Amino acid sequence: MNDQYRSQELLETRKSGLTFPKMLKKSGVLIFIRLVLIGLCGSAVVSGGEHASFALLAGGVLLGALAQDLGWYLRLSSAWSFTEKVTDWEKVEELAKSPSD
Repeated sequence: MNDQYRSQELLETRKSGLTFPKMLKKSGVLIFIRLVLIGLCGSAVVSGGEHASFALLAGGVLLGALAQDLGWYLRLSSAWSFTEKVTDWEKVEELAKSPSD
């Protein structure tokens, strides 16, 4: 990711708003992978094999990462109105138009 890409994303978010479906679209594959892995860990714990304790730990870590992503979205969305007020949108538009390193 470079400054131009980030600026374009920021302008798009300013135009369309910061929504949960948009976040899901952007992070959907990662969330899906985590949910599948949590399901696999859950099935390993239920089956009770020799690796059940490791599966419980791994599932907890994955669940924590999913909760962290949700928390990140909630904090970002609650601060969005402030971010819009303090952002220098002319500078963002300038960065979005010119390629950067």
